[in-house]
Amino acid sequence: MVMAVGISFLWLGVIFASNNGWFGGFIFSLPDFYNFSFFAMLVPIYICFMFKAREERAVKRFLFPLIAAGGAGFMFATYWIRSYTHALVYVCTFIGLALIGFLLKNDKTVL
Repeated sequence: MVMAVGISFLWLGVIFASNNGWFGGFIFSLPDFYNFSFFAMLVPIYICFMFKAREERAVKRFLFPLIAAGGAGFMFATYWIRSYTHALVYVCTFIGLALIGFLLKNDKTVL
């Protein structure tokens, strides 16, 4: 709970600083980041489904996930094209934090 409150206050500070011009012309758009993360997360989920759902018919196993992954990829690409700089900063931050978490993880069940 303490960590969640700390992260919430950190985001509050980032939003406050962004709205008051502390980062220059760089303004965070948090609702876009949620959608960006969600659509980026869906593509690997669909790919994993195609590998693991061996009991499904070919249409449900391959065609539907490919169409859905194409739609998620399209939404991901539209955000990336619309605000390339914000997306790049977000992706770099996400990868950096994921690597820190991977290095600090004690459990060896990742791979």
